[in-house]
Amino acid sequence: MDEWDLLDEVDVIALWPGEHKKNIESTKWQERKEALEALFLLIEKHPRLSTSSMTIYGEVMDNLKKIIARDSNINVVIAALHVLKGLANGLRSRFACYIPMIWAVVLDKSKDKKTNVRDALGDTMDAISEACDVDKLTKELCEHLLKPNPQSKQCLCSFLYRYFVRQVTASMDFAKAVLPIVVKLASDSDPAVRDAACRCLGSARRLLVNGLDAFLIPLVGEKAKLEKIEEYCGEAAKQHSEIMASRPQRVTTCNSAAGDNAFVAESSDATVSVVSQDIDPWTLMEPSDIVGKIRKDFDELIGSKKWQERKEAVDSLLTIVESAPRVAISPDLQEVLMALIK
Repeated sequence: MDEWDLLDEVDVIALWPGEHKKNIESTKWQERKEALEALFLLIEKHPRLSTSSMTIYGEVMDNLKKIIARDSNINVVIAALHVLKGLANGLRSRFACYIPMIWAVVLDKSKDKKTNVRDALGDTMDAISEACDVDKLTKELCEHLLKPNPQSKQCLCSFLYRYFVRQVTASMDFAKAVLPIVVKLASDSDPAVRDAACRCLGSARRLLVNGLDAFLIPLVGEKAKLEKIEEYCGEAAKQHSEIMASRPQRVTTCNSAAGDNAFVAESSDATVSVVSQDIDPWTLMEPSDIVGKIRKDFDELIGSKKWQERKEAVDSLLTIVESAPRVAISPDLQEVLMALIK
């Protein structure tokens, strides 16, 4: 519980003047901007928004979606992003019902080159990720991380850096979805994207500790990148400490937004940084099906009367197993194991 929980809910849409409601679709950009700014001021004045009827926000969300996606005036776009941020902060978990409508449009805007738009976008994305279960954001986020636009990749890696900095629990499903993509971006052709990806991985290192090693296997031979990740880990740890010190003390439980499949970090002092629990990297690895990689004459060699051929079969299997630290168990693999036992 925090101060927000003690506030009364307010229907800011009812307080929003009818003229402004109409002007949000005006052909004049100044009128659209003023209408949005008036609504944002109401949200700032009444930070806990009414949830008695969520339909009252539907038309506003539809207008915000159109403006963020297509409006040619950056001042109007920024004002719309501010309103969207305010709605996410004001509705908190109830905002989740609008994710299917708005999230993809927000992600599409990450390719914008204008600094002031990207700053407003970052604040909005942070607010949305705080309001919703991250699982609702994962699929479309991964799709946009894979798009070729360098501004988008850089913006989304920066968003993930900030997201991981704020967390005290690690959603393993989310980590498994986004981090392999970020590791690939650490080798992107654009230096700004590479740096943003390493920065994101440094923030994830603070949260996952040695658990991140499972994702860093493709970068094992790249000393400079690994050193940069550790450097950014220190930066993220410092920022996390500052965030935790500024937050009001709360009672936390394991029933978090990260779900049951989460690792909870704890601290003896609620005003200092929460120390992340070390996670076994093996638990984060995807099981590999190695049966298809086993040589076709394995059964013949392993059953041979010549010890050299039996050794050749075992050596070939050992090479495959060493390249797959976590092996998927299957009936076919069990047959291979039975042959080894014999």
